[in-house]
Amino acid sequence: MKHGLRNILLVIGLGSLIAACGGGVVPTPKPPPTPEVIIPATTKVFTPELQAALETVQANTLTFAGAQALGQKIAIGDVVVSAPTTFAPNGLLRKVTGMRTENGKMILETQLAALTDAITQGKIKQTFPLLGTDIEATNLTSGVTRLQNGTGLRPQANSPSFSFNKVLYDKDGNSATTADQIVLSGLLDLAIDIDIDVDLSPQFSIPPVDVDFLAKATFTEQSNLTLKGKENFALNKTLQVGEIRFKAYTFSILGFPVVVRPIIQLSIGVRGSVDGEVDISVSQKFVFVAGAKYDEEWSNLSEVSNTFTVDSSKLTAALNATAFANVKFELLLYEAVGFYVKPEVFVALDAQFPRKPFWKLDAGIGVDLGIEIDKWGIEEKWETRVFERRFPIAQSRNQAPSATIGVPSTADLNRPVKFGVTPTDLEDGSALNITWTSNLPADGVIGTGQVVSKAFTTTGPRTLTARVTDSDGASATLSQVINVINTAPTSSVYEPNDASVIYQNLTYVFTAGARDINEPNDQVNCNNLRWVSSVATDVFPAGGCDFEMSFSSSGKRTLTITATDPQGLSDTRSVEVTVLPPAANQSPHKLRIASPLATLDLQGNLGLFNGTVTFLGSAEDPELNPVTLEWFVTSRPADVNGNPIGAFAPDIKITLDSKNQANIFTLLGIQNINTTDLRIVRIKLTASDPEGNKSSKELLFKYLRIQD
Repeated sequence: MKHGLRNILLVIGLGSLIAACGGGVVPTPKPPPTPEVIIPATTKVFTPELQAALETVQANTLTFAGAQALGQKIAIGDVVVSAPTTFAPNGLLRKVTGMRTENGKMILETQLAALTDAITQGKIKQTFPLLGTDIEATNLTSGVTRLQNGTGLRPQANSPSFSFNKVLYDKDGNSATTADQIVLSGLLDLAIDIDIDVDLSPQFSIPPVDVDFLAKATFTEQSNLTLKGKENFALNKTLQVGEIRFKAYTFSILGFPVVVRPIIQLSIGVRGSVDGEVDISVSQKFVFVAGAKYDEEWSNLSEVSNTFTVDSSKLTAALNATAFANVKFELLLYEAVGFYVKPEVFVALDAQFPRKPFWKLDAGIGVDLGIEIDKWGIEEKWETRVFERRFPIAQSRNQAPSATIGVPSTADLNRPVKFGVTPTDLEDGSALNITWTSNLPADGVIGTGQVVSKAFTTTGPRTLTARVTDSDGASATLSQVINVINTAPTSSVYEPNDASVIYQNLTYVFTAGARDINEPNDQVNCNNLRWVSSVATDVFPAGGCDFEMSFSSSGKRTLTITATDPQGLSDTRSVEVTVLPPAANQSPHKLRIASPLATLDLQGNLGLFNGTVTFLGSAEDPELNPVTLEWFVTSRPADVNGNPIGAFAPDIKITLDSKNQANIFTLLGIQNINTTDLRIVRIKLTASDPEGNKSSKELLFKYLRIQD
């Protein structure tokens, strides 16, 4: 049998890249029940001894050692049959036309026989795939390599697969200089399944055996070719690059061996012209079923499908060229070819990205099928063009855009989050209309464009969908789930603290706060801060961050605040204080710091250019005496995360000018204001009465960031 598999003519237009993938597999069915078989006595199947005696095989003669023994078993008119041997790797099916002895050897004069010469009645029904593991020998030129593991056309076994990288044109003839070369490289992957069904039955007519014949081969082939070069050229060149011989397949009918052997011949080439630099990849998938059936008359069983797709990732130059890989497939029955297929496929592509239309195509396919049927027992040969189709120059329909979406898996409630999509379109490039929607109506309008920022006001998961639409209205949608989460607040008590000195019946300023990244200004509303005391007679306001408080009784108590966000999450902080009985002369109270102000989460950023800070504070003396206010500053190092390193240095007294200002950089020994100095800074206000009684209040800035 002879299969000329296919001649892929892939014409690459203005910088194209065609992609194709996939493949089919024809599974091997279970063998059918063995029909009744009649093998005439004139059919002689070589025994192992006769095979061992075979010394030479020529076109019309077979030479054996041991003439006497052989002459007793073989007669003129017999049909001799052999499975593959060393000297007959494709097996033998011959009719004996003469016999003679020479130098103690038996020489049989023979001619090729038909299958019906050897079997009067029987049936051959075989379906088998050709696998890469069945390759017996390869003869490949340099630059062509067989891929041992295939490229995936046949999922359950390796398909015959090859890679190649050949120089088709070399302007200066020097292989070491590559800038002037045109190189064709790529992959060729084949999946071939053979189906043979021959039914022989005796007849009282001429020919004496009635033959019902079916032969079919299914080819799935894909090629990926890359044409590279930087020279202007016009070229028409084909290179024979290799031959692949598969093992001989032997099927037995009651001990009668039927032998077939597949052979593949490879060639690659290019014709056309390139104007300037080119780096073009072309891929194609081709599926063809070539077959015929004979039952008193011929019927065609052939089918064809081919797929061309276009990718534009390597368009670099204009061209009008054809790159092709040609695979010729032959299937031998014993020593002769009896069945062949010669498909020729081409595609002429003019492509440019982006452009409307993206590609223009002129393509065609023609398939010749022939059966040397006399090898099977019918004198009538059959050869015909079983398929022919030509396509006029066509153009691509508008292709829907494609895109990749990038949406984070989570987002914080009420805080803007960015998400985006990266679109491409063969006709419009990136000039596309993009709209974003959510499956939750409460989210309202999401936005338009490749990158969108949105603050979500409700918690929980929602599906964000980007709809990418091209100028012709074709669209693609991509969706991803984002979960909006609410974080509990973090509360802090600033005043009083565990070191505070509090006297009964005096008024003190209490301050607290709660940071919440999901609320405006990152703060919980002061009305949502609740104070409680372990002493029931202590009466606090309903809520607040800053208020005046006095205690009517002395003793220890635990003061606790609870900050609750609008979603119901809360956080508590407690401080242990001791209220002392009234003193004869009490320390100043009602201390307040009006400036500087730190954010309530203690992560204030002074953001000063020159280190100058304005200090404003106030306090009262219970005995209504004058109060002296003094300011102090100190710091301790902090790491990049704001965690303290070491202890605070001793307090440094601040001397204010007439504007109540001082340069804390100078006081803290910071010389270079163009650097970033991470520290925790403590500013303290001390109030003293004439009797030397003191009270103090302090602020912490978790970061001191000095910027120019």
